[in-house]
Amino acid sequence: METYRIGEIIKEERIRKRISQEELCFGICSVSTLSRIENGTQNPSFKVKEAILERLGHNTDNLVIYAEDSEIKKHRLENEILARMVHRQEIDSLLKEYRGLIAVRGTEEQLEIQFYKMAEAIQAFYRQMWEWKRVRKQLTEALRITLPGYEIEQIDDIKLLSGAELQILNNIALTYAKETESDKAIRILEFLVRYLEKGKLDVESPGKYYPVLLHNLVAVLDQESRFREIKCYSKKAMDYCISQSRLTCLAEHLFYYGKACHRLKEPVEAETYYNRAISLFEMQGRKQEAEVVRKRQMELNGSMGEGKFFFADQDC
Repeated sequence: METYRIGEIIKEERIRKRISQEELCFGICSVSTLSRIENGTQNPSFKVKEAILERLGHNTDNLVIYAEDSEIKKHRLENEILARMVHRQEIDSLLKEYRGLIAVRGTEEQLEIQFYKMAEAIQAFYRQMWEWKRVRKQLTEALRITLPGYEIEQIDDIKLLSGAELQILNNIALTYAKETESDKAIRILEFLVRYLEKGKLDVESPGKYYPVLLHNLVAVLDQESRFREIKCYSKKAMDYCISQSRLTCLAEHLFYYGKACHRLKEPVEAETYYNRAISLFEMQGRKQEAEVVRKRQMELNGSMGEGKFFFADQDC
């Protein structure tokens, strides 16, 4: 994908999806800048290209090949930060290094500040360094860099999302869940699920976040004992994982589906999905999670009393 060929791809895809220039570049760059990018007369920074292509539903994994050396360094640092966050590892030193590399010009600077604020807040969330409201406040500040005026009441008005915007909204929802404001968490997560379902649901697009978002949604629904909805959403996630040959959150969805069947007095189906969840957790070396499911299975068989078990929230 040559640098100026990217502009052609953006324009063709935007027109094909009937997206206006104003909608696509909102909060990222001006309409005149997008017009020059599409016409091949301006080469945008890596972060701008990435955000625009993600809003169009494109896979941007290989985009870094055409980036400048300084952009490649920051991109690799971002990936390392995200990888460590997934495993709940400390990222203070990486964040400090990243902050020192943030650009000092226009849109590129704002998009990098957005990533920094997001990563700092997510780390504080999982390490319980800040109160949930403070985490949500910083995540909201980060989101409003590219979606100015964001309010949860108007979330259905959002037309397009970049990968960072999607991750920020996911984590805002989790802060609401932690404060038992389940209605707000569910509203955001259901919006994100619907948003992804409008596009391509595969591992080469933003659809790769689909099973994680569904996991977070069913975990919140579980707190509300909304088991019929859990069955519906977990079935969608299992179908996705199987069709895409992905294991991301598959074991968790097998468990939640089984638990929903259990609570809906469907013991045969519950037993089947509990067994599948146990097998997959054990195959992944996740003995603690497998034991949680076994306890549920024992409860199904009348061997123990009630209990409540949750798996960890998932970051996109």
